[in-house]
Amino acid sequence: MFNRNLISFATLCCSALVASRSLATPLPLYVLAGQSNMSGWGRVDELPEAMMLPQADVYYYTRGAGFGYLRTTDDDFGPELGFGWTMSAALRQPLAIVKYTKGSSTLAEDWNPDLDDNTYSLLLAHVAKARRYWEAAGYEVQVAGIVWQQGEDDSKRAAMASAYGANLLHFIEQVRLDLDAPDAPFIYGQLRGETHRYRDGVRAAQQAVDAAGVGAYLVETDDLSTWDGVHFDTPSQLTLGRRFATAMLGARSKLAGDVNGDGLVGLADLNAVRNNFGAYGEGDANQDGLIDIEDLNLVRNYFGDSQLAAAAPEPSSWFMAFLGATCLASSRRLKPRLPFACRT
Repeated sequence: MFNRNLISFATLCCSALVASRSLATPLPLYVLAGQSNMSGWGRVDELPEAMMLPQADVYYYTRGAGFGYLRTTDDDFGPELGFGWTMSAALRQPLAIVKYTKGSSTLAEDWNPDLDDNTYSLLLAHVAKARRYWEAAGYEVQVAGIVWQQGEDDSKRAAMASAYGANLLHFIEQVRLDLDAPDAPFIYGQLRGETHRYRDGVRAAQQAVDAAGVGAYLVETDDLSTWDGVHFDTPSQLTLGRRFATAMLGARSKLAGDVNGDGLVGLADLNAVRNNFGAYGEGDANQDGLIDIEDLNLVRNYFGDSQLAAAAPEPSSWFMAFLGATCLASSRRLKPRLPFACRT
């Protein structure tokens, strides 16, 4: 009797846990990490007034400023503002951002997952703290994507630059594992560092990782302006964030023109372009940071395409599947009720 009661109690607890999880509101969490260009050199006093206000549908946690809504937390800002505004406009649901950065840090050492008590360890601790905080508030938190802007310091040293590709692949694999997000898109920005001696090696490694088919996507930055050849200025920080968001949204679908990532190029995508034309946000089909005629033409050219189309059976296959199912069901009935095609 004791064992049976114990089992019943355990079953009840598990059922309650499952029920509580099913009732929790989903909260996609995006992790932003890297060095100084992720910390940001954008000037808050150059922002439009609307972007200085807290964004109530984007929860934000960063070192120093603590928990709150997405907002400017210091005199400087990074790509989180453009990213958060764009993701919010596209997803139309609450989302969360955890940002953790360290200036002058290297992937080879500071962000190396195989080393203890380094910046990588602190990143994991901050994400874990944020998850506990929002889960206690009633959300079901899942890491939905990772955004990375880093590489400047590795491009100053020959050994680190030559190992950057292997180190980045290892970092992507391990951070997904440690964050329990095996399928999370990994979006990362192209290194500038124009005065750094080994930057071409790091940039080549970034392109190779993008082509490796591991769900990592490189965002171009060559057309963005900087203060000093390394650090992005205010307009470029906003544009970079928007590009990160557009790449994140696009990673959910491989279809050209599918700006909302639902696997279909349709009316919703066309309306997204029209509604945001001349601005930014959902509708940036070619991921260049601006919604314009090129995006409209891209959606129109691929209108009607679907991810399901290639996998959908031909009409004859649908008929045979239906016929087979009918025969199987009918075989369990009396002979006189069998359809003519199934009689023997």
